[in-house]
Amino acid sequence: MLINKNHSFVIMKKGELALILGVFLLGLFLISSVSALTASISNPRMVLYKNITRGGIDFENHVIVNNDNDYDVLIKIIPIDDWSDKIFLEASEKSFIISSGERKKVEYTIKLNSPGYYDSDLLITFLEPGTSNELSLAQNLVVIALDENGNVTEEGTNNPVWAWILVVAILVLLVIIFILNSMKRRK
Repeated sequence: MLINKNHSFVIMKKGELALILGVFLLGLFLISSVSALTASISNPRMVLYKNITRGGIDFENHVIVNNDNDYDVLIKIIPIDDWSDKIFLEASEKSFIISSGERKKVEYTIKLNSPGYYDSDLLITFLEPGTSNELSLAQNLVVIALDENGNVTEEGTNNPVWAWILVVAILVLLVIIFILNSMKRRK
């Protein structure tokens, strides 16, 4: 039964009902048979604390790439933003094919020359061979690099003590301006 424009029920013939049901089932079958590219990585977010000396520090880290697809997938790994000049991958790790059902641990080296707070992503792109299908995931990597005194400073500009002194000085200046302005209005 269907409802027509007069809001009354219209009885369908058995052939029409079978045709509509057949088209619906065919559409359902076609949708379920489409395979989609999937992507999966382990440890998508890492926060690391490192002590850094005057000469800098090099250390290893990794991301685990998982191929849950029924076919081989091309993987491309690109460090972006803060990490573009601080993360180094072997040439064979920048782009490679991973087999169906395989997990691969991709090692990389991080080189830091100064203390600071570093927060950026490592972009992992999954590409389906022979198509334009691609899917990207990001491993968010935060490194808090401490100097010899245990402070997070970035070439002397990110010292928390100086930040507090600056905030207090600005507040004192605002109070003085407010008082002077109040005295002018009373006269």
